[in-house]
Amino acid sequence: MNLSEIRMLLTQANLLTKDAAGEGNLVPSAIGCDSKTATAGTLFFCKGVRFKAQYLADAVERGACAYISEVEYDVNLPHLLVSDVRKA
Repeated sequence: MNLSEIRMLLTQANLLTKDAAGEGNLVPSAIGCDSKTATAGTLFFCKGVRFKAQYLADAVERGACAYISEVEYDVNLPHLLVSDVRKA
């Protein structure tokens, strides 16, 4: 499933608030929310009450290719912003 298909699902669920995924042809090889286990190609979910921008930075260092979040972060990655990351 590529980012365009994920975008479509989030839109259908009325969760998408901002699309910064570009063309959306990127196909993540994994999904995750733990920066310690992120690998190349991970679609990273920024979630949790105690989430810190450093967690996303760590995931990027480990190869995360895109992220989904309720908040936009200052990283150069395709991303989708949602109203509720847990539902997403």
